[in-house]
Amino acid sequence: MNADLTRWLVEQDPVPARLDEDCEWSCVYGRMAADGATLVYESERGPCDARAVHVAADSRAISVRCWSDDPALPALQSLRQRHPDALPVRYRPGKRCTLRKD
Repeated sequence: MNADLTRWLVEQDPVPARLDEDCEWSCVYGRMAADGATLVYESERGPCDARAVHVAADSRAISVRCWSDDPALPALQSLRQRHPDALPVRYRPGKRCTLRKD
């Protein structure tokens, strides 16, 4: 199952088109699990935005979430509200998010 999902993601990466943004996106991180894959896409404009994408094991369901909406890192939402100019430099879903504030 994971080998098929990995091959599909590498060959036909459908995610950037679903991010519906006016910029290029690239996959910078991926983690496989029994229920599918979690990927992180970053804008190629540099640190400005990151999205966590979960692709179900059957590759039929794809969900997209902004870095600040990670349920495992609830402090990110209030941090983003207090510091709207803080930008994600490195984001690992469910684990950590390093921000830069100019």
